[in-house]
Amino acid sequence: MARDTQKSDDLYNYYLQNGFQHSVDEIADSLHISHKTFFNRYESKQASIDATIQRWHQEFQERYRKKCLQCNHTVEELLLFIWEFRNSMMHEAAFCQYDIDNGFLYTSQAPFLSILDNIIKKGIRCYHFNESCQIEAYSKFLLFNLSHYPFYDNAKEQNIRYLIAPLLNERGETLLEEMDLLFFL
Repeated sequence: MARDTQKSDDLYNYYLQNGFQHSVDEIADSLHISHKTFFNRYESKQASIDATIQRWHQEFQERYRKKCLQCNHTVEELLLFIWEFRNSMMHEAAFCQYDIDNGFLYTSQAPFLSILDNIIKKGIRCYHFNESCQIEAYSKFLLFNLSHYPFYDNAKEQNIRYLIAPLLNERGETLLEEMDLLFFL
């Protein structure tokens, strides 16, 4: 089992560091395996990519879930999601770009919309977010902005406030004001 995990880790790290544009021969050489061994492990290059992206999605969800246990309310959960997603954009850029380029970012194949939808639904139930929020539209709006626009150091806090302002009701705004927003940036 540990050997299979190492093989999976090696491929995961290869794609993380190098992206997905390389040939099977280049990948196999880098992993110190033969072309044949690569295809014994994976049906195709696309199957190896799919397995890697699926693993990344699962790891993102698990990382978010674990950290979310420390959150006090849904405004914190939303800020944590924003931080985790932006962190992935910086440190797991190849994977994020793959989701964006292949149109997965806004589908059920990636976990991001469902996580956001759940945060918003919970926030509405807890009276932190506006009841009139169009959940799917807002989730797509937020993901688009998080994935396409850089947040410059001198304006990060303003950008976050701007992005979440349409979602918050008065109670949510109060919770936001009580938080150290820079902690999440």
